[in-house]
Amino acid sequence: MAALYHLCTDTATGNAWLTEWSDRLGNPQIGALKLRADACMIAESLHLQRYKYLWDILFTQHPRGQWYERQMAGYGEKKTDIPATISWWRCSQKSPRS
Repeated sequence: MAALYHLCTDTATGNAWLTEWSDRLGNPQIGALKLRADACMIAESLHLQRYKYLWDILFTQHPRGQWYERQMAGYGEKKTDIPATISWWRCSQKSPRS
């Protein structure tokens, strides 16, 4: 997972790595893979148990996470235990995540 994280956070180095392995394995399809430069990569070691819920990771690490956390809190007594799917869909549209 760490290699995948670094592959996607530094697309220039990632593309060079893919090209190298494409040549090494004789498989041009590997070198043709396109990496997204606009994705928000989020990685967390869950065994450290720093977060109670998975969405707490998104609230703290996604560029718009705090805004969505405030939006969820704004529902007051109508707030659900789990954030609405539409919130995550909007969040992913603003900054794609992996």
